[in-house]
Amino acid sequence: VAFEKEPNIRVHFAQQKAPVSAHCDADHFHTPFEVNFWVPLIDVDGSESLWAESRPGAGDYHAFEARYGEAVRFYGNGCQHFTVDNATQRTRVSFDARVVRGSDVAHAGLVEGRSIRGLKFLTEGPSRFRLFGYYGVMAADGELLDADACLARGF
Repeated sequence: VAFEKEPNIRVHFAQQKAPVSAHCDADHFHTPFEVNFWVPLIDVDGSESLWAESRPGAGDYHAFEARYGEAVRFYGNGCQHFTVDNATQRTRVSFDARVVRGSDVAHAGLVEGRSIRGLKFLTEGPSRFRLFGYYGVMAADGELLDADACLARGF
C-alpha cells in the first residue's frame, strides 16, 4: 500500500466556527485512487465530528459517529466532506491520512511521479504526490524505501 507519509493532525475547538469548508480531495488534485482514514481522539458525533456524504454527489450529509481511536474509512476524493461549527463544550483532536492500494499505484500515476492532471504545484513543484515523497510504500514486512525495493517485490 502507498500511504501518506505525514498524516494530518486536526483540532476543532469547542464553541468555535468550522475550520474546514465543504470540499472533495479531488479539488486539491489528489488521485482518485486514494481512500481516506479519519481517526478521532475523542468519542464523536454531531457538531464536533467530520461530516460527509455517503457517495459522490449524494448530498446526504451526516456526521461520522466514532469512538476514541476508531478509524473511519471514506472516499474523500469524490465525496464532499467538511466540519460544522462546534456547538459542544468538547474540543476534537483527530488525525487523518490517505492510502492507495498497491494494485492501484501504477494506475494512479504515482510511480513515474507525474503531476496530477498535468498541473504543477506552486508550493512544492511537480513532485507533490510522488512515491517516496508525499507517499511511502508499505509491504507486509515493513516499509520499502526506494523504487528498487518495490521492483524487486513486483510492486
